[in-house]
Amino acid sequence: MSAGFFVERISYFYTIIFPVNLMLTLTRKAFRIKKSSESVGLIELPQFLSTALLAALRLESRLLKSCDLPFGMFVVCMARKP
Repeated sequence: MSAGFFVERISYFYTIIFPVNLMLTLTRKAFRIKKSSESVGLIELPQFLSTALLAALRLESRLLKSCDLPFGMFVVCMARKP
């Protein structure tokens, strides 16, 4: 069933950190490391790393204004109802 929206743009987001996430996921699978159900995957990062990631994501946000990204951790969609 169609909701009546026209998709104007669709892209990925978190492209910059996707390779790191992919590497961690593949490593867990290769070594059969299971995530505990209590773990949410949140860790406190050192300030320099947090600052670097924030700068990278701001850059990616600027890139999204002019182009679509080919891969990433999330899909973003902009749609309108005619």
